[in-house]
Amino acid sequence: MFEYVQNLISRSKNNVIEYLNNQPDYDTSEQEDLATTVIGGIKKQGLPIHVVVRPSDNGQVIVYYSSEKDTLDYENAELWIDNGKDKPRHLTLGKILKNTGINKIPVN
Repeated sequence: MFEYVQNLISRSKNNVIEYLNNQPDYDTSEQEDLATTVIGGIKKQGLPIHVVVRPSDNGQVIVYYSSEKDTLDYENAELWIDNGKDKPRHLTLGKILKNTGINKIPVN
């Protein structure tokens, strides 16, 4: 199972980077792996960002590693998902709230 998930993560990272390479707002020329699913060295509109990549196979995203949660705590972080079929997409907080029905978030 571990190997299967690692293959999904590898596929997703490759697909997201390839997709971002073709987006005019993103510069991935200095990309580097900071953790299993965290990529640094990417610029969006000239500003540095971190990208967390997760597979979205079977219609769900599982945030697994603590490094993902730590990274997504930063303002300059984006969560990108890939299911291996459709083009990768940026999963925003708004989309998460709409899909999950969450309407109350504790702030303490």
